[in-house]
Amino acid sequence: MRVRDGIPPLPWSAIGRSRGRAGVWDRLPCGATMVAAVPSEQIRKASVADEFVALDPADLAWNRSDERFWFHYTDRDSARAIARRGIYEVGERHPRASGLYVTALQPGALGSEELLNALFDGTRDIDRTQAAVVFANGELSFERVGEHAWRYSAPVNTELNVRRQIVGWGALEQETWIYSPGVYLPPRSRKPG
Repeated sequence: MRVRDGIPPLPWSAIGRSRGRAGVWDRLPCGATMVAAVPSEQIRKASVADEFVALDPADLAWNRSDERFWFHYTDRDSARAIARRGIYEVGERHPRASGLYVTALQPGALGSEELLNALFDGTRDIDRTQAAVVFANGELSFERVGEHAWRYSAPVNTELNVRRQIVGWGALEQETWIYSPGVYLPPRSRKPG
């Protein structure tokens, strides 16, 4: 088991299953630059109506790669918009320290309340922990600004092009994290046995 930044990969029991949901994420303008991929035959089998696919959580990119992944927690609508557009607009929440905030804490590593305590500055808006945009290392480099927080510094109202760093996104649904296809690496060949 690989431990990165003091955070071990999540076991099956912590990640849970997707309860039979299958689907395909709407094609993003950044689809060609996504870091991870789902085999096309799995995408073709999925329903176009849904945004998420039900695959083995062991195949999540951060459970199978030595690459570092960053998670920007937010509400579901914001995560979907960032992932679809490939643009993050720096808001006014932290005017003296504005930018894109991320963490290495993987979805499901902490419960919603614990995540609020670890990441946010006293804000008690639980919706801000219900979805996450997943980024790979790339053009934007993050500086550590807290125990679990990193920031790419940028002025308020700046539109950051994050297309090349977005891997995908996920959302908490019925106590289970579900993900867009981009966060999964192609399944390993499994030996019968």
